[in-house]
Amino acid sequence: MISFFPFQTMFLFTLISGTLTAISAPSWFLAWFGLEINLLSFIPLITSSTTNQEAEGAMKYFLSQATGSTLLLIGSVLAPSNATFILVLGLLIKLGLPPGHFWFPMVMGTLPWATCILLTTWQKVAPLTLLTFTPSTTFPLLGVVAGAASILGASGHNQSQISPLLAYSSIGHLGWMLMLSTVSPNTTIIYFVMYSLITLTIMLLLAISSSQSLYSLSGPLQDQGPSKILTASLLLSLAGLPPLLGFMPKLLTLNALAQSSLLIASMPLILGSLTNLFYYLSFSFILLLPMTVKQQTTLQPPTTFPLPLAFLIMLSLAASPLLPAFFM
Repeated sequence: MISFFPFQTMFLFTLISGTLTAISAPSWFLAWFGLEINLLSFIPLITSSTTNQEAEGAMKYFLSQATGSTLLLIGSVLAPSNATFILVLGLLIKLGLPPGHFWFPMVMGTLPWATCILLTTWQKVAPLTLLTFTPSTTFPLLGVVAGAASILGASGHNQSQISPLLAYSSIGHLGWMLMLSTVSPNTTIIYFVMYSLITLTIMLLLAISSSQSLYSLSGPLQDQGPSKILTASLLLSLAGLPPLLGFMPKLLTLNALAQSSLLIASMPLILGSLTNLFYYLSFSFILLLPMTVKQQTTLQPPTTFPLPLAFLIMLSLAASPLLPAFFM
């Protein structure tokens, strides 16, 4: 199960405070200050179990974030005309997007599910918000990075661990959000909330079933059958398979790009999403279909889930019949 000890509650409070400080700062220097508070609050959460694996993940996370912070600090004291590229590069490293994406899957593979949830959701709020504050001259650069991130997010098919797989999926979704933020920042909030809801539900489900690798999910369907079916369905929702909930933010993004006459810019996003969906479908078939006759006659009691998690599952798998209402 996912839980935080009392002493960690203080770091969660400062983590939230650092993010809020960064996104409401009137200058880049104060934004850097808020991001540093966030960083120094997240490191103790990573190292709370004092295992060698998590200590390694904490070191990789600290070095990558310190590099991004250094670039932000340099950019905050330079003239605006010379600082834009340095600020954007620092934020991309902090966000885990190309060309500073290498640390993200490696760190995700060393963390427990509680900190994975924070890393893929809350820790993306401040850098993504600050990128929308950069001058409009950076939008072509952000568009190139968004397309590269979407294609890169489709390279998770060679992962055997679930957490790095979800890290590559996060990179792909961040590419969509980054592209959407250049044309419709308000719609980006909707996208981020839906993505966070689906990701939170998947990780809570995996935490309850104590699954860390794809091989741990590839046994008989009757062994934790409901968990396997729901995991496969949630992964397909995360990949954007219609009519599941994950399809809605991608459709909203394509609609916003079409209204801005940026259909060509959406092609890398679509290509990466289709590749992502392909290997999620392949994994779902492997997860659900193979069963021997002996396995089919061995039934296990159905898995039960806590009521809050059951509610999250219902929301994350909801079909999207109200999509036209968003375009009225």
